[in-house]
Amino acid sequence: MCQLMGVCSGAPIQINNWIKTFIAASDRNPHGWGFADLSGGKALIEKEAVRASDSARLRGLLSKPVVVSEAFFHIRNATIGDVTYHNCHPFTALDALGRRWTLSHHGSIFSFASSGGRDKRTDSERVLEYIIGVVNAARAVSPDERFATLERALADLSAGNKLNALIHDSEFFYAYMNYHDSLYTRNLGGATLFCTEPLDGGVWEIMPLAALRSYQAGEPVREGRIIGCPYDDDDQDTRWLYQQYSQL
Repeated sequence: MCQLMGVCSGAPIQINNWIKTFIAASDRNPHGWGFADLSGGKALIEKEAVRASDSARLRGLLSKPVVVSEAFFHIRNATIGDVTYHNCHPFTALDALGRRWTLSHHGSIFSFASSGGRDKRTDSERVLEYIIGVVNAARAVSPDERFATLERALADLSAGNKLNALIHDSEFFYAYMNYHDSLYTRNLGGATLFCTEPLDGGVWEIMPLAALRSYQAGEPVREGRIIGCPYDDDDQDTRWLYQQYSQL
Protein backbone atom coordinates (compact mmCIF):
# COMPACT_ATOMS: atom_id res chain seq x y z
CA MET A 1 0.00 0.00 0.00
CA CYS A 2 1.27 3.50 -0.82
CA GLN A 3 2.37 6.08 1.72
CA LEU A 4 1.37 9.72 2.10
CA MET A 5 3.03 12.78 3.55
CA GLY A 6 1.65 16.30 3.63
CA VAL A 7 2.19 19.67 5.24
CA CYS A 8 -0.15 22.58 5.86
CA SER A 9 1.49 25.68 7.34
CA GLY A 10 0.61 29.27 8.06
CA ALA A 11 4.01 30.38 6.77
CA PRO A 12 6.56 28.86 4.38
CA ILE A 13 8.71 26.14 5.97
CA GLN A 14 11.55 24.00 4.68
CA ILE A 15 10.66 20.30 4.47
CA ASN A 16 13.80 18.65 3.02
CA ASN A 17 14.55 16.62 6.14
CA TRP A 18 10.96 15.41 6.43
CA ILE A 19 11.00 14.26 2.80
CA LYS A 20 14.34 12.48 3.25
CA THR A 21 13.00 10.60 6.27
CA PHE A 22 9.76 9.79 4.46
CA ILE A 23 11.38 8.32 1.34
CA ALA A 24 13.35 5.84 3.44
CA ALA A 25 10.15 3.76 3.11
CA SER A 26 10.46 3.70 -0.71
CA ASP A 27 12.04 0.24 -0.60
CA ARG A 28 8.53 -0.96 0.35
CA ASN A 29 6.90 1.47 -2.10
CA PRO A 30 9.11 1.21 -5.18
CA HIS A 31 6.81 2.15 -8.06
CA GLY A 32 7.19 5.91 -8.13
CA TRP A 33 7.11 9.16 -6.23
CA GLY A 34 5.30 12.46 -6.55
CA PHE A 35 5.45 15.92 -5.02
CA ALA A 36 2.90 18.73 -5.23
CA ASP A 37 3.71 22.26 -4.09
CA LEU A 38 0.26 23.63 -3.28
CA SER A 39 1.39 26.94 -1.85
CA GLY A 40 -0.70 29.93 -2.82
CA GLY A 41 -3.50 27.83 -4.30
CA LYS A 42 -1.42 26.47 -7.17
CA ALA A 43 -0.49 22.84 -7.88
CA LEU A 44 3.09 22.48 -9.13
CA ILE A 45 3.62 18.74 -9.51
CA GLU A 46 6.75 16.68 -10.05
CA LYS A 47 6.54 12.91 -10.27
CA GLU A 48 8.37 9.94 -11.69
CA ALA A 49 7.76 6.17 -12.01
CA VAL A 50 11.07 5.42 -10.28
CA ARG A 51 11.81 4.30 -6.73
CA ALA A 52 12.27 7.53 -4.76
CA SER A 53 15.57 6.43 -3.21
CA ASP A 54 16.97 5.73 -6.72
CA SER A 55 15.78 8.96 -8.34
CA ALA A 56 18.42 11.39 -9.60
CA ARG A 57 15.61 13.87 -10.27
CA LEU A 58 14.49 13.74 -6.65
CA ARG A 59 18.06 14.07 -5.41
CA GLY A 60 18.31 17.21 -7.53
CA LEU A 61 15.08 18.56 -6.03
CA LEU A 62 16.35 17.92 -2.50
CA SER A 63 19.76 19.47 -3.20
CA LYS A 64 18.09 22.87 -2.80
CA PRO A 65 15.78 24.12 -0.03
CA VAL A 66 12.23 22.88 -0.56
CA VAL A 67 10.20 25.68 1.04
CA VAL A 68 6.42 25.42 0.96
CA SER A 69 3.33 26.41 2.92
CA GLU A 70 1.25 23.46 1.67
CA ALA A 71 2.42 20.30 -0.08
CA PHE A 72 1.82 16.60 -0.69
CA PHE A 73 4.47 13.91 -1.10
CA HIS A 74 3.61 10.35 -2.14
CA ILE A 75 5.50 7.10 -2.68
CA ARG A 76 3.68 4.41 -4.63
CA ASN A 77 3.26 0.69 -4.15
CA ALA A 78 1.23 -0.14 -7.26
CA THR A 79 -1.79 -2.40 -6.95
CA ILE A 80 -4.33 -0.94 -9.42
CA GLY A 81 -2.94 0.69 -12.57
CA ASP A 82 0.32 0.18 -14.42
CA VAL A 83 3.72 1.44 -13.28
CA THR A 84 3.88 4.63 -15.36
CA TYR A 85 4.47 8.34 -14.90
CA HIS A 86 0.78 9.00 -15.49
CA ASN A 87 -0.23 6.72 -12.63
CA CYS A 88 2.05 8.34 -10.05
CA HIS A 89 0.39 10.60 -7.51
CA PRO A 90 -0.62 13.35 -6.92
CA PHE A 91 -3.46 13.92 -9.38
CA THR A 92 -5.00 17.30 -10.15
CA ALA A 93 -8.00 18.54 -12.14
CA LEU A 94 -10.40 21.47 -12.40
CA ASP A 95 -14.06 21.40 -11.45
CA ALA A 96 -16.76 23.02 -13.60
CA LEU A 97 -16.29 26.37 -11.85
CA GLY A 98 -12.55 26.40 -12.49
CA ARG A 99 -11.44 25.44 -8.97
CA ARG A 100 -8.38 23.19 -8.89
CA TRP A 101 -8.53 19.99 -6.83
CA THR A 102 -5.46 17.89 -6.03
CA LEU A 103 -5.42 14.44 -4.42
CA SER A 104 -3.02 11.86 -3.07
CA HIS A 105 -4.51 8.53 -2.02
CA HIS A 106 -3.39 5.61 0.10
CA GLY A 107 -5.40 2.40 -0.07
CA SER A 108 -7.41 0.46 -2.65
CA ILE A 109 -10.84 1.11 -4.15
CA PHE A 110 -12.05 -2.41 -4.82
CA SER A 111 -15.36 -1.23 -6.28
CA PHE A 112 -13.41 0.27 -9.21
CA ALA A 113 -12.21 -3.19 -10.28
CA SER A 114 -12.84 -3.62 -13.99
CA SER A 115 -14.95 -6.62 -14.90
CA GLY A 116 -13.93 -6.51 -18.54
CA GLY A 117 -10.15 -6.44 -18.64
CA ARG A 118 -7.72 -4.27 -16.74
CA ASP A 119 -8.19 -0.50 -16.50
CA LYS A 120 -4.70 0.94 -16.73
CA ARG A 121 -5.62 4.02 -14.70
CA THR A 122 -5.17 3.99 -10.94
CA ASP A 123 -8.11 3.76 -8.61
CA SER A 124 -6.84 7.02 -7.09
CA GLU A 125 -7.25 8.88 -10.37
CA ARG A 126 -10.82 7.67 -10.51
CA VAL A 127 -11.39 8.81 -6.90
CA LEU A 128 -10.54 12.37 -7.97
CA GLU A 129 -12.80 12.09 -11.03
CA TYR A 130 -15.64 10.91 -8.79
CA ILE A 131 -15.14 13.72 -6.26
CA ILE A 132 -15.13 16.38 -8.98
CA GLY A 133 -18.27 14.86 -10.48
CA VAL A 134 -20.06 15.13 -7.13
CA VAL A 135 -18.80 18.70 -6.63
CA ASN A 136 -19.98 19.67 -10.11
CA ALA A 137 -23.42 18.14 -9.57
CA ALA A 138 -23.81 20.01 -6.28
CA ARG A 139 -22.33 23.24 -7.66
CA ALA A 140 -20.59 23.57 -4.31
CA VAL A 141 -19.18 27.09 -4.00
CA SER A 142 -18.84 28.16 -0.38
CA PRO A 143 -16.38 26.53 2.06
CA ASP A 144 -19.25 24.92 3.98
CA GLU A 145 -20.81 23.60 0.77
CA ARG A 146 -17.51 22.15 -0.43
CA PHE A 147 -16.88 20.47 2.92
CA ALA A 148 -20.36 18.91 3.01
CA THR A 149 -20.11 17.78 -0.62
CA LEU A 150 -16.69 16.22 -0.06
CA GLU A 151 -18.08 14.42 3.00
CA ARG A 152 -20.84 12.89 0.86
CA ALA A 153 -18.41 11.82 -1.85
CA LEU A 154 -16.08 10.17 0.67
CA ALA A 155 -19.01 8.43 2.38
CA ASP A 156 -20.00 6.91 -0.96
CA LEU A 157 -16.43 5.91 -1.81
CA SER A 158 -15.54 4.41 1.57
CA ALA A 159 -18.08 1.56 1.57
CA GLY A 160 -16.07 -1.65 1.19
CA ASN A 161 -12.96 0.29 0.20
CA LYS A 162 -9.67 1.27 1.81
CA LEU A 163 -9.57 5.06 1.52
CA ASN A 164 -7.06 7.41 3.09
CA ALA A 165 -6.61 10.69 1.27
CA LEU A 166 -5.08 14.13 1.34
CA ILE A 167 -7.07 16.58 -0.78
CA HIS A 168 -6.59 20.25 -1.62
CA ASP A 169 -9.16 22.53 -3.25
CA SER A 170 -6.88 25.58 -3.79
CA GLU A 171 -8.11 27.05 -0.50
CA PHE A 172 -8.42 24.29 2.10
CA PHE A 173 -6.36 21.21 2.93
CA TYR A 174 -8.44 18.09 3.74
CA ALA A 175 -7.45 14.81 5.39
CA TYR A 176 -9.48 11.61 5.68
CA MET A 177 -8.70 8.11 7.00
CA ASN A 178 -10.97 5.06 6.99
CA TYR A 179 -8.29 2.38 7.56
CA HIS A 180 -7.30 1.99 11.21
CA ASP A 181 -4.11 3.70 12.46
CA SER A 182 -2.77 4.65 9.03
CA LEU A 183 -2.73 8.46 8.96
CA TYR A 184 -1.05 10.53 11.67
CA THR A 185 -0.67 14.25 12.33
CA ARG A 186 1.97 16.23 14.17
CA ASN A 187 1.46 19.82 15.32
CA LEU A 188 4.63 21.78 14.58
CA GLY A 189 3.35 25.08 15.98
CA GLY A 190 1.68 27.01 13.19
CA ALA A 191 1.95 24.01 10.88
CA THR A 192 0.57 20.48 10.73
CA LEU A 193 2.46 17.52 9.29
CA PHE A 194 0.62 14.45 7.99
CA CYS A 195 2.06 11.01 7.34
CA THR A 196 1.03 7.37 6.99
CA GLU A 197 3.51 6.51 9.74
CA PRO A 198 5.15 8.76 12.36
CA LEU A 199 8.41 10.14 10.99
CA ASP A 200 10.17 10.73 14.32
CA GLY A 201 9.82 10.34 18.07
CA GLY A 202 7.74 13.49 18.48
CA VAL A 203 4.08 13.67 19.48
CA TRP A 204 1.91 12.27 16.69
CA GLU A 205 -1.86 11.87 16.84
CA ILE A 206 -3.96 9.41 14.83
CA MET A 207 -6.52 11.01 12.55
CA PRO A 208 -10.15 10.39 13.56
CA LEU A 209 -11.51 7.30 11.86
CA ALA A 210 -13.90 7.98 8.96
CA ALA A 211 -14.31 11.68 9.77
CA LEU A 212 -13.22 14.39 7.35
CA ARG A 213 -11.11 17.25 8.69
CA SER A 214 -10.11 20.47 6.92
CA TYR A 215 -7.17 22.77 7.62
CA GLN A 216 -6.09 26.26 6.68
CA ALA A 217 -2.85 28.06 7.56
CA GLY A 218 -1.69 25.01 9.48
CA GLU A 219 -4.68 24.74 11.81
CA PRO A 220 -7.84 22.58 11.73
CA VAL A 221 -10.93 24.60 10.82
CA ARG A 222 -13.66 22.00 10.32
CA GLU A 223 -14.19 18.46 11.55
CA GLY A 224 -17.10 16.47 10.23
CA ARG A 225 -19.17 13.71 11.70
CA ILE A 226 -18.17 10.08 11.31
CA ILE A 227 -19.16 9.19 7.75
CA GLY A 228 -18.89 6.19 5.51
CA CYS A 229 -17.45 2.88 6.60
CA PRO A 230 -14.17 2.10 8.33
CA TYR A 231 -12.33 -0.57 6.35
CA ASP A 232 -11.30 -3.89 7.90
CA ASP A 233 -8.93 -6.24 6.10
CA ASP A 234 -10.73 -8.81 3.98
CA ASP A 235 -9.16 -12.05 2.70
CA GLN A 236 -10.97 -11.84 -0.65
CA ASP A 237 -9.79 -8.26 -1.22
CA THR A 238 -6.24 -9.28 -0.32
CA ARG A 239 -6.27 -12.17 -2.81
CA TRP A 240 -7.57 -9.83 -5.51
CA LEU A 241 -4.76 -7.34 -4.83
CA TYR A 242 -2.14 -10.08 -5.10
CA GLN A 243 -3.59 -11.05 -8.47
CA GLN A 244 -3.39 -7.43 -9.66
CA TYR A 245 0.14 -7.06 -8.33
CA SER A 246 1.29 -10.20 -10.16
CA GLN A 247 0.29 -8.59 -13.48
CA LEU A 248 2.46 -5.48 -13.07
